[in-house]
Amino acid sequence: MTLTSRIARRHLLGAALAVTLCAPLGALHAQSAWPVKPIRAIVGFPPGGGVDVMTRTLSQPLAEVLGQSVVVENKPGAVGNIAAFDVIRASPDGYNVLFAATFTQTVNPSLIKDSPNLARDLIPVAIIGRFKYHLVVRQDLPVNNFRDLLALARAQPGKLNFASGGQGSQPHLLGELLQKQTGISITHIPYRGSGPALQALLAGETDMVFDPAASFPHVEA
Repeated sequence: MTLTSRIARRHLLGAALAVTLCAPLGALHAQSAWPVKPIRAIVGFPPGGGVDVMTRTLSQPLAEVLGQSVVVENKPGAVGNIAAFDVIRASPDGYNVLFAATFTQTVNPSLIKDSPNLARDLIPVAIIGRFKYHLVVRQDLPVNNFRDLLALARAQPGKLNFASGGQGSQPHLLGELLQKQTGISITHIPYRGSGPALQALLAGETDMVFDPAASFPHVEA
């Protein structure tokens, strides 16, 4: 079954992956002519990260099914909170959609003061995809495998560092988990998203990063 047919089959519940709860659900279903204008797809991270890539991959088939363009807007900051607030404050008319990472909903409220209450203010509609994270290191780091990396980190406690998409992001938590399970000490360097974190690694500014998939073309090259 193609991606387009799967989307059509689910009817998209108004195509709103996350819309504000400021209006009752019946108000959305009552708009029989919907959609009559472009739809905003709001991403809480800079271009190049996993959420951004997944959103842009989905935007074209969504547009084909709905008959309206789906415009991707990046609103990075606060590990997705800025984008979430943008959608919460927007008109609840089905034209503002939030593409969010899971940790924006689950981790942010515990780490960031005044985080949005997504369970109260947004309607979750669909899980659009999942991806695994991979630990990649800069090309000139003197290691050939994971065992070498651990040995180097143990020999130089606190000297190596890892980049992430921000405090509380999945890559950050993976880095902390790695330290806890192996006993190594590496320094966390937060960026405004996975895209900038990967670019920092490619530029040699950081030693390693947990990356969902964007690094694959660089590894193959």
